Amino acid sequence: MSKTAEKLNKFCKDLALGEMKIVYIYADGTEYAQKPKSYIDAIQEALKFSEDKVGVKDNTVPNAVKAAHFATLKHQGQMRKFGNEPYINHCFRVALRLRDVGEPAISAALLHDTVEDTPTTYEELEREFGTIIASIVMELTDPPQSVGNRATRKAIVREKLKSASYYAKCVKCADILDNMESIIEHDKNFAKVFMIEIILLLPYLADAEDKLYKELVEKVDKYMKETGIDVVKIDLPKTSGEGSFQYPY
Repeated sequence: MSKTAEKLNKFCKDLALGEMKIVYIYADGTEYAQKPKSYIDAIQEALKFSEDKVGVKDNTVPNAVKAAHFATLKHQGQMRKFGNEPYINHCFRVALRLRDVGEPAISAALLHDTVEDTPTTYEELEREFGTIIASIVMELTDPPQSVGNRATRKAIVREKLKSASYYAKCVKCADILDNMESIIEHDKNFAKVFMIEIILLLPYLADAEDKLYKELVEKVDKYMKETGIDVVKIDLPKTSGEGSFQYPY
């Protein structure tokens, strides 16, 4: 195995162990910002000045490595609403929470907002990462604003989660956990709306990875106790077919 391939495999091992860090693509010591024809070409370009001068073939690059580079390029220039940090940081934190779940959840986590927030298409993801990962990302992609107001869109998300895959539900839990922390810290008014939306999602996430789901429930309970809320009762429109909810369930 070439030194280049060894480095990439080590990256994946570090990823699985929770030691992942953001890796930007460089070529000849400068930031590589040119959009390549494919993302495997980006890795080849970035490493062409490496000590062994060996290019990388598709079958030597695990999906998680390709996904890290792909997502970093796709989200380039985007910033998180809170915290004044690059958007890609969120994707990496979500992936880190899934280290015990493993692939394909890690790659899907890195890519989970690409279709929703960048010009990425399902076909592009399928070509680069295969049908399984592309399908998970689509399960996690919220409908566009043109579909209706926020309540309507969130009802569609709940409907999708009913039949979503195990991996999609795991990524969703990790995504919520990361978003929850920043929203509660920076926007207490919106947090009230956001937490109601999460309470409505919980029944559809119960068969995600046990540790992730328990952490999510514990964070919801903690928020409710800190805000002095004992019970949440939610009457949904009859047209949604979902009936009424009460939390704790």
